[in-house]
Amino acid sequence: MNENLRDVQVLPIATNTTVLRSRSWTRQRFEIEYALSRGTTSNSYVIQADKIAIIDPPPETFTEIYQEALRRCLELEKIDYVIIGHFNPNRVQRCGHY
Repeated sequence: MNENLRDVQVLPIATNTTVLRSRSWTRQRFEIEYALSRGTTSNSYVIQADKIAIIDPPPETFTEIYQEALRRCLELEKIDYVIIGHFNPNRVQRCGHY
């Protein structure tokens, strides 16, 4: 098992597009149903073109380390849009952080 129970992996995936993979090496409450023995990943995307958009920021439990990783990619003040591709309580809570 990974010594660090949470981290954010930042990877370029296309021109002007970066994925931020918020990884948890422990299972979340809803994941118990799915028998995931190696933790989970919540993928978020940053698109930097004429405007800057974040798509699907991770749950609130990642706020601090996610924002640290995001700051390495861009200035938070320059974010134009936060796009939520699917709704669940842990994603909606994040909207207030941007």
